[in-house]
Amino acid sequence: MNLLAQFFGVLALCTVVITMQIKERNKSLIFMIFVNLFFSINFLLLNAYSGAIICFLAVMQAIVFYIHNKKEKEVPKYIIALFILCILLTGVFTYSNIYSVFPVIGGTFSMFSMLTKNMKAFRTLTFIICILWITYDIISGAYAALVTHIINLISVIVAIIRYDIRKPKKIS
Repeated sequence: MNLLAQFFGVLALCTVVITMQIKERNKSLIFMIFVNLFFSINFLLLNAYSGAIICFLAVMQAIVFYIHNKKEKEVPKYIIALFILCILLTGVFTYSNIYSVFPVIGGTFSMFSMLTKNMKAFRTLTFIICILWITYDIISGAYAALVTHIINLISVIVAIIRYDIRKPKKIS
């Protein structure tokens, strides 16, 4: 077990739990930059290249989406198409087994989660993304990332219950 790799997984863990509890999109995008940077380093150190590259692309996506959101502009469709193409090419060039497809699917969903201004949709997509990454973490030996994704899954479930299922009662 590579301790340095697991250290970056733990950094991602701390950052991702905070991210799921943020209501504002811009703030969550800033945290997503760091989450994905830490995960990229984590997977790179474990020679899990599909995950490393997908997470690095997610860093770039979060930066681009943050800039556009801050300017209150939509991300141009050609940029979205370019990211999708990069994600798919990553899947083609790093394919080693069926499990290496999971980060590609998760990366695609992650991109769409960063595009949405609807935090409910963001949390729902994050739930699906967690399931995909948990499987990949187990296969690639990314144990700190596994713990992170499990805790992230729990955190997003709490956020879904808190913000989406249990509506605050209005005081009359």
